[in-house]
Formats: sequence, C-alpha cells, structure tokens
Amino acid sequence: MGNKGALCVTDVKITASSESVVTPEGETQSSSVSIPGYAASNSSIQTHSNWQMVHDSATPGSASGSMSLVGSPSHNGTARKFVTHFSGSGGERYSDSFGEDTSASNFVYDGWVYVSGSSSNLGNLELDLNQVLDNGDVMIYSFQCSGHAGVWEYGENAGSAKHSSAHWIRSSVSCNPRTGSQHMASRTNRFFA
Repeated sequence: MGNKGALCVTDVKITASSESVVTPEGETQSSSVSIPGYAASNSSIQTHSNWQMVHDSATPGSASGSMSLVGSPSHNGTARKFVTHFSGSGGERYSDSFGEDTSASNFVYDGWVYVSGSSSNLGNLELDLNQVLDNGDVMIYSFQCSGHAGVWEYGENAGSAKHSSAHWIRSSVSCNPRTGSQHMASRTNRFFA
C-alpha cells in the first residue's frame, strides 16, 4: 500500500526450501533458514510488550481473542499463545511493530506456529510482514497457510497502483492450518524499477 492508501506494484522473488526438523510433538517436518552473519535481526518477537489484537473487519461473523506468554510448546523456551473465539467465519488479527529500517531490501521470515485444541474449523493462517519505506509507502509481504489449497501461498497485486487485483499465488510447500505445528520460512527480496 502506498502513500495515503495508494496501492503499489512491485515484483518480489519468493524462494521456499526445506530440510528436516523435529516438532514439539516429535514429528519430522521441513525447515530451512540461512541468515548471513552481517544481517540485522529482530528476534524473540513473541516477547515484545506492544502486541495488539483486533477483529478482522474483512471477515464475516465475529471474533475475539486473547494473548499470553507460555513456556511450552516452544522452540526456545518462550512462545506467545493466541486464543481466538469466532463464529460465522470471523477472523482476529494479532500484530506487533518492530524494527525501523526503511531501507532494508532483503528479508528472511522465519517462524513456528503450533495449533492446538479444536481447530477443525480453521480456514487459513495468514502471516504478514509490512515495511514502511522512507517515502511513506507500505510494502506488504503476505503469506498464508491455506486450509483450502493445502499449501503455503503468498500475495500478489496483479493489477496496478490505482486498480488493485490482489490474489494468492500457491507455492509447492504443503501445510495444513488445522494440525500440529507449521514452520514458515521464506526469503523475500524487494526490487524497485
């Protein structure tokens, strides 16, 4: 999204790759993250104190949520637990603001999501990264584990800055938001003309 809400069009390269790791349940799943030693990093985002939650007005129905820090399940001893109650296909958004590097041009998005409890009605699990640029434009890197397609998808605006046509593009990396843990790892490069 651009300055004052205008949409922007830019090409991004998404690379998905994998290797084996063990989940909290002892299952083997795919993972791969390689971060250069010189890279700036924002880690342990789950422990930040400025997390917010709000009903996703783009979804029908209603939803409400709560958050807390827990020690298990966790890959590093601390995890953020999100509890969402919904009806009529309602959705809840949880967000955190971090880092202030408006000139960054390469990103590695690496995170684990563990789904427990009654999740048979969970449709999609969307994880986005927004970057505010020096000129006020906002780049949105959107990813979702699609319960309908059974794969990770990423967002694309196939339209123009004035007439957007946003849609999801399917990757070849499988996922199911209704079961166990999901690992989301991707490298995103931002290119400007």
